[in-house]
Amino acid sequence: DMHAAGTPTSRNPLVRFQRGFEQRFERFRKSYGALLERALATPRPFIIGFLACVALSFLLVPFLGENFFPSVDAGQMALHVRAPVGSRIEDTSAQFDRIEQRIRQIIPADELVSVVDNIGLPVSAINTTYNNSGTVGPQDGDILIQLTKDHRPTDEYVRMLREQLPHDFPGSTFSFLPADITSQILNFGAPAPIDVAISGKDDDGNAAFAREVLRRITAIPGVADARIQQSARYPQLDVDVDRSRIGQYGLTERDVTNSLGSSLAGTSQTAPVYFLDPASGVSYPVVAQTPEYQVGSISDLANVPVSAAGASSQIVGGIATIGRSYAPTVVSHYNIAPVVNVFATTNGRDLGAVAGDINRV
Repeated sequence: DMHAAGTPTSRNPLVRFQRGFEQRFERFRKSYGALLERALATPRPFIIGFLACVALSFLLVPFLGENFFPSVDAGQMALHVRAPVGSRIEDTSAQFDRIEQRIRQIIPADELVSVVDNIGLPVSAINTTYNNSGTVGPQDGDILIQLTKDHRPTDEYVRMLREQLPHDFPGSTFSFLPADITSQILNFGAPAPIDVAISGKDDDGNAAFAREVLRRITAIPGVADARIQQSARYPQLDVDVDRSRIGQYGLTERDVTNSLGSSLAGTSQTAPVYFLDPASGVSYPVVAQTPEYQVGSISDLANVPVSAAGASSQIVGGIATIGRSYAPTVVSHYNIAPVVNVFATTNGRDLGAVAGDINRV
């Protein structure tokens, strides 16, 4: 029994596969060679047809995405969390503990290397300068998550956390920052790839315009983590002093300010005192301050004494009215003028298309 090409057939399947592959490849090579010969025989129609195909390919340009750099899955996530504005640092810390427990429920333990929390403002002014995550007060913090080498796609976990965390922790806002070094460089150190800055001399007008821009940006497909950086809802207490009444007691507005400042923040600024240790010759600053637990309510604040040299001592509640109001969490400026930043990032869509939609807004 002989093969058609003159070679004996084989029962080995590998040999038969190789011979079949060689026959088909030889057939393809001959047809491709004939096609080349035909193209060389008629060069003008071939060149015109080739250039026409190249020109038609430009019709695909509107459907192509635009990005600075392809995304890199480094197995890192940086989650910025803002608890309700005005939260004390201990309340924020407890909230972060609950958020971290929820993250550990969503991401399997065998895929987690570490979860690190950075909560509140750094103590050092140098660290504040280098901070680029948008932290402005004790209600802010970052959760840094490192995954193992063999992990599911990081974007998949980001999507799950975006869905679950706002549902489980209403009142807190969540945004994913550039986590790996490539994303941080491409974002020039900013906490988001998209930053819409509204600048002008009218603070209230800036805030209103920023809220309208945020509302429209949030409706754009492919936009995630849209938020206003500068909140105007930081709670504060206003002490409205009755100037005519304090004048009767020989007090001034400065006396009220110094007395409140000394009780609440210490005397280091208003009345610095130093103790010279006679044994060592070292000078130590001495600061007097009311313990925080003794000024834990508005009634306690109303009982803070106000005194001055040559004047009768009074209490705050007897010469002033204490009320609640709101203040900006942080005041930002661009070219001296106040500025409000609307941050956003992309999700499942290219940066160029999202930026185009935002420019139209």
